[in-house]
Amino acid sequence: MYLVRDRLGIKPLYYGFKGNEIVFSSELKGIKCSLELEFSEKRTWDYLLSSNITGESYYSNVTPLTPGTFGVFDINSKKFTTEKYCQLTDLIIEKKYQTQSQLTEEKIIDELDELLNTVVKDQMVSDVPIASVGSGGLDSSLITAIAAQYNSSISVYHVKVDDEKCDESKYAKQVAKHLNLELKTEILSKNNYLEYVDYCIEVEELPLSHPNSVGIYLISKKAKDDGIKVLLTGEGADELFGGYHRYKAYQKKLMFSRIPLLPKVLKKFSNLIIHAGFGGFSTEDVDNYLEQASGFSFHSERHNFITGLQTAFSFIENEEARALKTYISSDLQYYLPPILRRTDRMSMAAGLEMRVPFLDNRLLDFSLNLPVKHQINKYELKYLLKKVGERYLPKNIVYRSKKGFPLPINEWLGADNFKRCMNQKWLSLNNQKNIIK
Repeated sequence: MYLVRDRLGIKPLYYGFKGNEIVFSSELKGIKCSLELEFSEKRTWDYLLSSNITGESYYSNVTPLTPGTFGVFDINSKKFTTEKYCQLTDLIIEKKYQTQSQLTEEKIIDELDELLNTVVKDQMVSDVPIASVGSGGLDSSLITAIAAQYNSSISVYHVKVDDEKCDESKYAKQVAKHLNLELKTEILSKNNYLEYVDYCIEVEELPLSHPNSVGIYLISKKAKDDGIKVLLTGEGADELFGGYHRYKAYQKKLMFSRIPLLPKVLKKFSNLIIHAGFGGFSTEDVDNYLEQASGFSFHSERHNFITGLQTAFSFIENEEARALKTYISSDLQYYLPPILRRTDRMSMAAGLEMRVPFLDNRLLDFSLNLPVKHQINKYELKYLLKKVGERYLPKNIVYRSKKGFPLPINEWLGADNFKRCMNQKWLSLNNQKNIIK
């Protein structure tokens, strides 16, 4: 019997053993039906100190099948073995990178445009009703615009935050009007946030790593109530095409490091300048922190992965480009997984599938071998994707500042630290009060 998980971990898969039996499920709840879970304090501390999601559970006798891996269970011998069928570093190919480096900007925009159309069209194949998520940002709007070319009556679902500072509904309305599509809106207020947050923690089976998980559940529930079974979403574009502000921060830090006469004292202030100007952080900050936590498993895992990326990108002659490409690509392993878990858990809790076209294998291969100048060009994030977006969307949608589904979470929860609040809620719900102490 084979258990196989996709290359990025878009869908979850756990397994454990009960005597000679193997128990497997896409959720821990399925495992609990047959196996008593053993709480692991070590995994808990790993998670609380690092937000590391490699283990994907707090239990010592349940293991997630890691992305890009297959397991084989021999029915006769009862032995279980695993093998990696895809390492992300194996997808980085010098010849592909160099080929894309030599293309004109217009040519590579055409290539990405054509690839996005192929992927979205393929992911729209469904024997049940399908719709699209429309946040009003570039990523979901571009997926929606391309999908509308193949289904002119596709509906768009938007979460309107009941707070003036966080409300992005005017942009979602503009996109829907531009594409002549029907926009369906779900209101996310303080009341329904508080009503569903505990339920969403139980659904996620870990503390919520993102405040907007509740909004994703509510929009999935609304779509399902309307008879929709599949939603297309824009998850993954930031990790593949360079969409986070911290990438600009790191690029600035690399620029500072090139100045030979910059004294060490001034260099210490470069992080402050970066933070003030771009609201990001650098890998050096993270590495310094992790060096003090070298006894934890996530330290060696992260170190090995980053080293593997550096080796895979060693053919890039420009040191700054090589470092930036490594930094952006590392988010596929360390920032993307909780986003994917959130998307899957919240949508499936409503009995609905969310598909992530940007994370199609063809786009993953394209992105990993994309010259960094097409991801961040003159400090413009998602440069290439924005150029494609200009062909489908109003410029103010394409180039507006990234919001990232903000919520007035401190006011709603009465807490100044969302992650600490979620950790305590999860532990309390699971009667692990000794960990809170």
